[in-house]
Amino acid sequence: MKNEVPLIKRIYTIVFSVSVIMLIIMILFLTDFFDQSFRDHIRDFSDAWVLENGETVFIDNVKNGDYGGKVTLFKQLPMDVCDNDSLCFESNNANLKVFIEGQEIYNFKSEKNISGYGYGIVFHELGLSKAYVGKTVEIEFEGVYEGFGGAGISKVYISPADDYIHFKLIENAPGAVSSLIIGIFGMMLLFSFFFVRNGKDLPFDVAALGITSFVMGLWLFIDTNVPQILYGDIYVWRVLHRIIIFFVAFPLVAFFNSLTEHQRGIYHHVSLTLSVFFLATLLISRYIFGIDMIDSFATIISAYLSTIVVVIFIIFVDNSAYCRRKGVEQRVKYVFIGTAVLMVSALIDLFVYEKKLIRGDSFGTFTRIGMMLFIGIMITNFLSWWSKDQVLIGRDRFVNKIMHYAISSNSPDDIISSILEYIGKELKVGRLVIFEDQGNGKFHGSYQWCREDKDPGAIDLLYLPYKGFVEDVEKTFEVTGNRLVVSDIEEYKNSNQQLYNLLKSNHIENMVASPLKINQKLMGMITLLELPHGLLSEASEIIGLTSYFLSQLLLRRDEDKRLRTFIYNDSLAGTLNRRAYKEFIEEKLDLSSPFGYFVCIIQGLENANKMLGFDSGDKMVIETSNYLTEVFGKENVFRISGSKLVAFGFESEEVFFQNDIERFKKQISEVGVKLQTGAVYCIYGAKDINVVINKANELCYQDGK
Repeated sequence: MKNEVPLIKRIYTIVFSVSVIMLIIMILFLTDFFDQSFRDHIRDFSDAWVLENGETVFIDNVKNGDYGGKVTLFKQLPMDVCDNDSLCFESNNANLKVFIEGQEIYNFKSEKNISGYGYGIVFHELGLSKAYVGKTVEIEFEGVYEGFGGAGISKVYISPADDYIHFKLIENAPGAVSSLIIGIFGMMLLFSFFFVRNGKDLPFDVAALGITSFVMGLWLFIDTNVPQILYGDIYVWRVLHRIIIFFVAFPLVAFFNSLTEHQRGIYHHVSLTLSVFFLATLLISRYIFGIDMIDSFATIISAYLSTIVVVIFIIFVDNSAYCRRKGVEQRVKYVFIGTAVLMVSALIDLFVYEKKLIRGDSFGTFTRIGMMLFIGIMITNFLSWWSKDQVLIGRDRFVNKIMHYAISSNSPDDIISSILEYIGKELKVGRLVIFEDQGNGKFHGSYQWCREDKDPGAIDLLYLPYKGFVEDVEKTFEVTGNRLVVSDIEEYKNSNQQLYNLLKSNHIENMVASPLKINQKLMGMITLLELPHGLLSEASEIIGLTSYFLSQLLLRRDEDKRLRTFIYNDSLAGTLNRRAYKEFIEEKLDLSSPFGYFVCIIQGLENANKMLGFDSGDKMVIETSNYLTEVFGKENVFRISGSKLVAFGFESEEVFFQNDIERFKKQISEVGVKLQTGAVYCIYGAKDINVVINKANELCYQDGK
């Protein structure tokens, strides 16, 4: 039945997953998701524009600086213009006017804003109608301020406005989606920091990385111009794009500093100073020196990003030196590599933009690639940490449970059995055995737990020779950090033939073992046999932690045995003493079942001690005790005074009890020891043990007469 539940779960999971996938596919193919018919309505109108001097040009290649600062372009509208068509195009930092047959129909002039007069890319849609068929459209544009020569018009289409917006959104979708992923990753990290768990427990400053990712994602998303396409706002996105990037240095450096071993506070101050300095430089250039951010931004942001790279490199070098001095391993190598890739990608984007290798002012393509690679590295590191953290949590839970067992009983044997059962069930072990050194060159099985489908067998038959077996395993423990993991027994066919033969002959595929030591001396070992392969490593770690508790429990067990022997045993007779007798009749004796009570007193013991010496009297006590023990069992014989001994018999019928007594009397008479005895058999048990004792004592007294 246990195997059916996971199978049902797997079936449900597969059915659910297939259903969801089929539903998504159906939605995609039965709706307009793949409908590209709108592209048929978009006609490219960028080629064959005519300048005032009669030169025919491709409009995307025309910059106002190449033609004296102001450019006028002409082109005849096609014959298929419809009433719902628009003249759609992009302008880049240009003030412009549009005329049809000399009549002005549109005018756009940049407004002064925080970044200056520049606005970057703006999308324009001018309504047309059939009345404009075959007429000449004229576009006149110039720079946003006098002397600016980088203004231009590009990507001109004739299309319905809605189709044009649809087209531009799809065109910018890859950059927009990747930017959103970066931003969402940042928000998820912030969520994990504030709501999931204590930030101090996390492997690095998650909040700093979250802020960095969110700011970078927002900056790159604005760079795609999708916000402007969706909302129509121009200057708010322009200003955000120019300002928000300067808020990256502080959280980025704080994040990297949190990855180092010593985490110097000076780097926080440096990064904050960098952000303030470069942002102030940008604003001073704008308001004090009147330099539009069109001209200053690329230079200042290049210096800003380059400085961040230098600071991060210094952090890396500083941390490397510190780790070498302390002899600890660096854990930030790949993260620093990822950051270097990110910073270099951003600088490549700036170089491409500065050298005018692309049209427009969007320069985030390489940065997005670098940021996605960086995020991939961080997700890998975070998941790796999370997995390790979950393993540690599981181990803590395991150890706590074992400690709970350790205080749940006064009997070390019961505790050890409970721990073995818990380990076996948790780790899905087939068989779990503790072997202990018997002091005779062999390690015998002393405790065992088996899965229900396994035959436990006789534990006293389980043994391992020290020479040639345990000796080799002990050497392996020294090399492997006190853990032996046998995942494939074939690997040991040549290196440890005895181990291989033992596992092979018992059809054991794998094994995990750990030594049990007291004061660094091997006293035994715990072995886990037939585990799921996926749990071998985890089992090795857990058993390594558990072996200490088990060693201490075994030591406590032995000490308890020695203490119990001292308290409850008679040192001369070798039987249990009066204290044990009293505890037995008060707590352990089952008065509801048949039992026999036999008492005997050694006659002449006092005279033997006086006349022949104590050795003679001791011999009489020892011989009587030995014969009683042989007949009734050691655990049932008690010496309750110098000459008086008691034995309990638990035979099912009185005749058997009397036969035992007669056998004992015959044996003791042969060695010349004289006794007076009394015996009572309780076939139905007894309500009061004192009645039984008094009756037996009375019979013994009469026997003495």
